Amino acid sequence: MMLPMKIYRRNWFNRLFRREQLMAQEDEYLRVSKRLKKADELYDQASRCGSLIRMVAIHKEMWTDGFRNRHIGPGPMFRTKNIETMEPKQVFLGNIFGLFTLPVPAWEKKKSERYGENGFGIKPDTRIYKLVLKQYRKVLTTNLTAVTASERRWMEEYESVTMKTPPIEKEIKNVLKDYDQKL
Repeated sequence: MMLPMKIYRRNWFNRLFRREQLMAQEDEYLRVSKRLKKADELYDQASRCGSLIRMVAIHKEMWTDGFRNRHIGPGPMFRTKNIETMEPKQVFLGNIFGLFTLPVPAWEKKKSERYGENGFGIKPDTRIYKLVLKQYRKVLTTNLTAVTASERRWMEEYESVTMKTPPIEKEIKNVLKDYDQKL
């Protein structure tokens, strides 16, 4: 992922002499805005998801849309060469609270099983499936937050620096028109 560009203030000097950079900056703002909106949609979907199978689909969509890092890529938890073609049987969850590491289809079969007595302070009537679903949800949402953190900081800085002044295109046209009239 490429980091967003340098931010130029919308002062008169930059409006006159860095017009292209300011326009490119506005394009970058729109691109990053769309990307963060998509990230927020995916975050909401993952937060509300109640199925491991659907969570795999959300994971694949995240990866396809460019929200990537090594923690949600191929590796010990996601045993595939390509996340975009990953199947539920290639996602291994567990290894928490004394649970074995199993693929998603195995957890789907255990949907109604309860945890029972344990030494982890978890209520005995808690469904095992919910624990594993929460594990997968946490992996996706925390990594989505991490992947978009630099873009969110850039957006905050951009808005604090540039949103105090109106869009530049009209002003530049007016300044150039005035300049041309004086010539």
